[in-house]
Amino acid sequence: MNQLDDAAKLLAEPDAGNYFNRTYAPEGRTVAQLVHSMTRRNLRFAPAVAGDESAYLVLQRALAEYDLAVHSQLGGVVAKT
Repeated sequence: MNQLDDAAKLLAEPDAGNYFNRTYAPEGRTVAQLVHSMTRRNLRFAPAVAGDESAYLVLQRALAEYDLAVHSQLGGVVAKT
């Protein structure tokens, strides 16, 4: 019931169509490409839906490894944009 209620709220949002026209669809074959795509479009991750937790955890681990690799290459310095 909670998921149905959440879906109804989502569909009432002005940008609801973007969930169906692929505006909010992730792009990229690598973690770096995914991060670039989401950053470029100012997208953020939402909580995992029931049943997708294991895939979400795998992605979270890949993102954490990517973050560590980027920061080690930058020597801990974060570039400002």
